[in-house]
Amino acid sequence: EDEACAEMSKTHGGGLTEATVRQAAHFWIDAHDVRGRKRTAGGDSFFVSIRGPSQTRAKVTDNFDGSYLVVWKPYVSGMYSISISLFGGLDHLAHAPIVAVHGGRMDRGREL
Repeated sequence: EDEACAEMSKTHGGGLTEATVRQAAHFWIDAHDVRGRKRTAGGDSFFVSIRGPSQTRAKVTDNFDGSYLVVWKPYVSGMYSISISLFGGLDHLAHAPIVAVHGGRMDRGREL
């Protein structure tokens, strides 16, 4: 099986478009190889950076099937940007969202 390719990998899930203060938000990364085929094994090193008005960390869990669960929790309302890279390199997944977090609910984010 070929190695994962950041540009071909995909993301999905509510945590990319909505979040509520002090509640966990979730999304998934589906690893794909350079040919666009979904990977069926884990072991890829995806790094998720979330920047905004409060410090927050994203926990990435390898499901060992080519998918990765990402959980993050904002502590303050405001705009957050999510950046995802493979092996901490310069190659990032496309369409990193900007998420607006509110105390009670979140406005739908927009993709860059």
